Amino acid sequence: MRAGLVLLLLGVVLTGCTGPIGRACTEMAVMVDVRVDTTALDLPAGATGRVCLDDECTDVVVGADPLSFYPQGVWWGRDVPDLETVQISLTLADPAGTQLWAGSAAVDTEVVEPNGPGCGQTTVLPELHATPDGRLRT
Repeated sequence: MRAGLVLLLLGVVLTGCTGPIGRACTEMAVMVDVRVDTTALDLPAGATGRVCLDDECTDVVVGADPLSFYPQGVWWGRDVPDLETVQISLTLADPAGTQLWAGSAAVDTEVVEPNGPGCGQTTVLPELHATPDGRLRT
């Protein structure tokens, strides 16, 4: 009995498994960020933005998003809090600083297990889309 337990523990340690016994965890990465597609907006070259997640904000540049299919957007690589809903707001301006667009929305988060069941959870946001009428939608 004792030898069986030692072998089981040794197997878990050697495989690096943190999930259920008999199931290995992968090393998949998941993008944790605030991402807004702005292709529906007519923005000039050099447009900038300020994106906020709840009370924390950062300045961003509007550009081609290298991690999605959208040719124009903003993104902020930031951990998402373990809350059911967060407030996202975005303000966009031209290169001279004149505000062109502003919108905000309460956004539901999602908990995912990118490395498999029992291998750790990560809270993520859906990709958002800025609409010409001033809304952020999923």
